[in-house]
Amino acid sequence: MKYSLYSLKERAHHYPLKKFFIHFILGIILLVVLGYIYRLKSSMICLLCIEILFLLPWFIRSYDRYLYEKKRFDDVVNYLETMLYSFKKRPKIINALEDSYELSTGIIK
Repeated sequence: MKYSLYSLKERAHHYPLKKFFIHFILGIILLVVLGYIYRLKSSMICLLCIEILFLLPWFIRSYDRYLYEKKRFDDVVNYLETMLYSFKKRPKIINALEDSYELSTGIIK
């Protein structure tokens, strides 16, 4: 399954605007402090702050993608563990597949 922006919008967690601005302000403060520690010019610090404004949505989207891929991986792991347990109980592959399908959730099903 290809990961698309449309599927991201369906599965994305709600990221409030207040939280976005808090992270933006914290990023600005960190940049200003590090800029003065490394003695950057104030124009360069402003340029970096503008970059933070444009990169923060990308970080949020990357985090959403990470959560989605983690959920997919967890679903596959649960499916395989269920299949292995069922196969050990009754060594017939069709029974193991049927049991795994009954207990599977999420994207696997």
